[in-house]
Amino acid sequence: MAKPVTITASGFASRKLFVALILLLTLLALGLRFFRLSNQSLWTDEVSSIKVARAPLQTIYERSAVVNNSLPTYFLMLRWLSGDALDHPELRARWLSALAGTLSIPAFIALVYLWRRHQAAALAAGLLLATNPLHIWYSQETRAYALMLFFGLLTLLSFELARIPKPVGAGSPWKWWALYVASALAAVALHKTALVFPAACCLWHGLDVLRQRKGFRTLAVHIPIVIAGLLVLALKSYPPGEGYGRRQSGLEIIYTFLTFVGGYSFGPSITDIQSHGPSFAISRHLIQTGILFAVLALMALALAGSSRQLLIGKETGLLFLGVGVVAVYALISGFPYNVRYTLPALLAFLALAAALPPKCYRRPADAPASPLKPCVPPADTPSPLTAAVRPAAVRQDPRLPTLTLACLLLVGLWADAQWYFSHAYRKGDSRAVAQWLAENKDSIKTWTILPGYLSESVEWYLQANPEILSGLRPPKEDRATSFPPTPDALILGRRHHLIDPDQLVTSYQSAAGPIRTNNAIAGFELYTRQPAGR
Repeated sequence: MAKPVTITASGFASRKLFVALILLLTLLALGLRFFRLSNQSLWTDEVSSIKVARAPLQTIYERSAVVNNSLPTYFLMLRWLSGDALDHPELRARWLSALAGTLSIPAFIALVYLWRRHQAAALAAGLLLATNPLHIWYSQETRAYALMLFFGLLTLLSFELARIPKPVGAGSPWKWWALYVASALAAVALHKTALVFPAACCLWHGLDVLRQRKGFRTLAVHIPIVIAGLLVLALKSYPPGEGYGRRQSGLEIIYTFLTFVGGYSFGPSITDIQSHGPSFAISRHLIQTGILFAVLALMALALAGSSRQLLIGKETGLLFLGVGVVAVYALISGFPYNVRYTLPALLAFLALAAALPPKCYRRPADAPASPLKPCVPPADTPSPLTAAVRPAAVRQDPRLPTLTLACLLLVGLWADAQWYFSHAYRKGDSRAVAQWLAENKDSIKTWTILPGYLSESVEWYLQANPEILSGLRPPKEDRATSFPPTPDALILGRRHHLIDPDQLVTSYQSAAGPIRTNNAIAGFELYTRQPAGR
């Protein structure tokens, strides 16, 4: 019979201090996720989410699948919570994601503590997630990703709690198994990406059962999730149309890890990537890109000098599973690889970083054994694997893991500041385009926007101005057009989705005569006819 496990509060003066620090980190996360929540305008996918949520109930499933390639779960929740009011739409639509992102912090701390039985590692993980710019981005977006990550964390947490050996007569763990099944189903219902969470749990559970040669019946708890997963995978996918996807290459993996450190607001700007390509984006932010690579190199060195227990731990397994499944699926299916589909791996990446200090990856005496985290040999007798992969310089410098954690935190805070205040890292500002059209309605009677799908978010902000909306002249094709007819204003965004944008501008100038250019609005290029006499 397994020895009962008591979760102690060792490492701090008291359990109360540990709980107080968890509350402090949760408040930090709350502040960062609700700070300037409505500052940036809704972008096209967010507008799509609101429109689907407000559509007639009988059409929500179809519109969820065709327009958003998703199940209707999130949109039904958004329908109930956001209402139909037009005032402050950003705040009304985003607060659910911000709340889910905030609640993820204590859940993540608890999970890392159950993995490591070390309070410092758990609190470090909570601090890294609370300040992580990529997680903040999706916590301030009207999409399902932040909510999916929260239920994914509950899936992992309830799985670990259900697996803790209990004293005789202490009660059944089935309440935790029930929460595990419910959380996994909720996460998968929000987004297919969440299948990674129960897949990892099923894998770990199966390996443990095989090692112990008992408990085979407990594997039946995964059956409802497997059935749900097969049903979700059987649903037809709706990838972007031809011309809107991205070619597959190994660069996506590199970019994924860069965003795990700096989000979309540090290093190459996502707007620059979309408009001018990765080479141009990197050249404009060369120093910051170099810093990202340096931090990743530091983490690689720290991992090379870590324990074998950490290298084959659950954090590493979830990391490779989260990135690998997306990469393989994109390669086989042709569905474009995207960083947002690897968000479960972000949690593993941060948990791995938090466990880097040697004291955090040594299993304490009261922690249960795991097939994926064997006991660590004494410090003076390293295992052959550890000795083979650990450079002498890393082994002799215990400050490297702490330096890595500090760099991750500093880059995250720097990226957060740029996300809130830097023009270069703003989302495409459809709200500002709508305001510009309203301010210049006397001189701009007709306007065309390319790619054509970007008109959706601009039109959203012009609902109270039907006379300006009536001036929209759709392009002859969604990614290209010709002149005449020649609109008073040509608005371009996301050049990587256009066919020869430079030629498009040249053609417009030939048809319109002298033109003025306005690049002051984030994510858009505005071209207008030059007034006569100037």
